[in-house]
Amino acid sequence: MRLTNLLASSLFLAAACAPDWPPNYPKLKTAKSVTIFYSVEAAQRVHPNRQLAVSKPAKLLALLDVESAEKAAVGLAPWGWLEFEMPDGKRHRCTIVKPDLLNVWDGTILNLKTRRFSDEVNALLSAHEGRPIDVLANN
Repeated sequence: MRLTNLLASSLFLAAACAPDWPPNYPKLKTAKSVTIFYSVEAAQRVHPNRQLAVSKPAKLLALLDVESAEKAAVGLAPWGWLEFEMPDGKRHRCTIVKPDLLNVWDGTILNLKTRRFSDEVNALLSAHEGRPIDVLANN
């Protein structure tokens, strides 16, 4: 058991110190669109049943204020997530773990300075649905 933990810690440290890290998370602010996947009376987690495409995400992306980033493996079963479409067509998904913490699906954790980004996500969803919606919950 201890050898397994040591090996896992060594692999984690090697991944965290890889030369191509930190990843390209600041480029998320250049996304040309953001799609928000969320749940309303969903049968189970990881299968959000609704989505909202934000084709002009400038206001939302302006609130993506990253304080720090770290490499970590987080196993989540989210009720929703975000997909950032980049100018080159690539897509990056991330989960709002809590109002000031994002998990990019490449194994990067983004610590945000405030909760304003997730508040704006919820405001967009609430306006779209016509009632209060929380991307962290099964509404």
